Amino acid sequence: MYGRFAMVSVRNISSQKKRSFLTIIGIVIGITAVIAFISLGQGLEDTIAQEVEALGADKVYIYPGGNLLGMIAQMESTLADRDVETVRRVPGVAESGGMFYDYVPVTFRGEEQLLPVIGIPTDHTQELVMEANAFEVADGRNLHANDRNNVLIGDRVVENAFEHPVRVRNQLSVRGEQVRVIGVMAPTGDPEYDRGVIMQIDRARDLLNRDDELTWIIAETAPGFEPDDVVDPIEHALRQDRNIPEGEEDFTVATAGDLMELFGNVLGVVQAIVLGIASISLLVGGVGIMNTMFTSVSERTREIGVMKAVGAEDRQILTIFMMEAAVIGMVGGGIGLVFGYAISMSIAYLVTIYAALPITVTVSPPLVAGVLVFSTLTGMVSGVLPAQRAARLEPVDALRYE
Repeated sequence: MYGRFAMVSVRNISSQKKRSFLTIIGIVIGITAVIAFISLGQGLEDTIAQEVEALGADKVYIYPGGNLLGMIAQMESTLADRDVETVRRVPGVAESGGMFYDYVPVTFRGEEQLLPVIGIPTDHTQELVMEANAFEVADGRNLHANDRNNVLIGDRVVENAFEHPVRVRNQLSVRGEQVRVIGVMAPTGDPEYDRGVIMQIDRARDLLNRDDELTWIIAETAPGFEPDDVVDPIEHALRQDRNIPEGEEDFTVATAGDLMELFGNVLGVVQAIVLGIASISLLVGGVGIMNTMFTSVSERTREIGVMKAVGAEDRQILTIFMMEAAVIGMVGGGIGLVFGYAISMSIAYLVTIYAALPITVTVSPPLVAGVLVFSTLTGMVSGVLPAQRAARLEPVDALRYE
């Protein structure tokens, strides 16, 4: 019986193709946004987790600023070389190294651009710092202790930073000082690093008159220790060395897990905002379905009267109109799935190409099933009132309707 009702519903929808198409647009837009951002968000979260794991799960990061959000915006360093030694002496820490980061004018063939200059050590801590930041030389050679006037460049500096391509052995002017390019870095996945000029840390600090300042410190845990085991001891050691009361720290000690949690929280807020906007679109789509179904009831009043005259029951009339609304919602959900997947794949492709951050779009079977069920229910709920109105029509009144 329900199969016959479904066929009748599909036939009625097909007879009004243009109206039905316009009705489902709101549903399509809402579902498209839901699929695109959920799949991209999950893919981005998986990618970041893989990147963090690749950098090493045994790392601890010390940033300036009293909290993780503060350290993102704060670029002026409050750390120094002595803090590296303090961290290194903490039980459970195998090694520690510092980095320096700032923006300076860089000139190539008369063209000036403001680029990140990244100072890294060239002593025994160089490998630790480079590994923790996914630095790897793809062309040329790495920095040595005597490379005061030599630099590495990110892969995006080669073609995208200046009008002319920058190659190994080319000369750059960094804040008026001539330096020579000796190597090109492989893509790191961080657009800022990939636009950066990497040099000896002392040389970078000299250029900006920053003495022994550091922008952040990386620590590697000793065998048998987990990053969480050394966070509190590092905080305690730095507080003692700086004579800072607990709770008033001007630095943050974070593990890779902390950074992932921060990223997840930020991503969750963004997704919640987007899903809220998508919900408004779905609400508009639901109102559109309701309006279409009311119009359909008015246009088919005599048809309803005939069906009741030949024995159709109220619940059967109710079922037919509810199914029509459900089919409209389900079709809108299906189209939204296709569009959402296509959009998320396109965005992932562009991010992979231009930001060197490979994102795998994830559209799981539960997500597909949930979206289809949700869009179908949206249609059914929107069709309740029109269906009830159709079911309550008296046969005599319906047959007299003009």
